[in-house]
Amino acid sequence: MAAIAAERLAAAAEKAAVDQKLVAEKAVVEVEKAGAEKAAAAKAAEQMVATAAAQRSVAEQAAARAAVWQAAAEKKAVVETRRRKVAEKVAAKAAAQKRLATKKVAAEKRRQRRSTTGRARKNWSRRKSGLMRLRRRRHSGKANRDA
Repeated sequence: MAAIAAERLAAAAEKAAVDQKLVAEKAVVEVEKAGAEKAAAAKAAEQMVATAAAQRSVAEQAAARAAVWQAAAEKKAVVETRRRKVAEKVAAKAAAQKRLATKKVAAEKRRQRRSTTGRARKNWSRRKSGLMRLRRRRHSGKANRDA
C-alpha cells in the first residue's frame, strides 16, 4: 500500500514539474505578445514563476513524505518477519517438549509393565486391552440382562 502511495506521489510530483514547465513557457509567450505592456506582462510572468516554484516545493514535500512512508512500511515488514520467526521457534520448541513428554510417559509404562511379574503382568495386559472389563461384565449378571 505504501508503495502504491509512493508511486502516486511520484506521479503527482512529475505532473507538477510538467505543469511548472508549461506555466513558464506560457509566461514567456505572454511576455512576447505583450509588446506595449511589457512592464505588466513581466510582473505577471514573475508571479507565474513564483507559483510554479511553490508547486515544485509542494511536489518535493510529497515525494519526501512518500519516501518516509515507504521506509516505515519496510520497517514494519521486517518487524512482522521477526515476530513470525520467533512464533515459529516457540511452536517448534513446544512440539519438541510434547514429543519428549509422550516418550517419557511411554517409557514409564514400559518400566511398570516390566517391574511386575507373572499373573500381575498378565492382568495388567488384560486390563490394558479391555478384557478385564469384559470378564467383570460376564460375571456381574449384566450380560444376560443386556442380551
